[in-house]
Amino acid sequence: MTRALVADGVVDKFWFTVSPYLWATGPRIFDEIGPVMLDLVSTTTIPSGMVRLRDRPAHAADGA
Repeated sequence: MTRALVADGVVDKFWFTVSPYLWATGPRIFDEIGPVMLDLVSTTTIPSGMVRLRDRPAHAADGA
């Protein structure tokens, strides 16, 4: 369902929490919908070393 909302262009913001660990495999959140252009809005560093990113779809920046 989430992918359908993104593909339909009705999502106005994304929150990602990035962990400082790398895995060789794992889920890819934008598979099946193609590239999603994002504009970074803000970042927050969490004491554990993780980073919280707030993004919006690039089209939202120009009021579309």
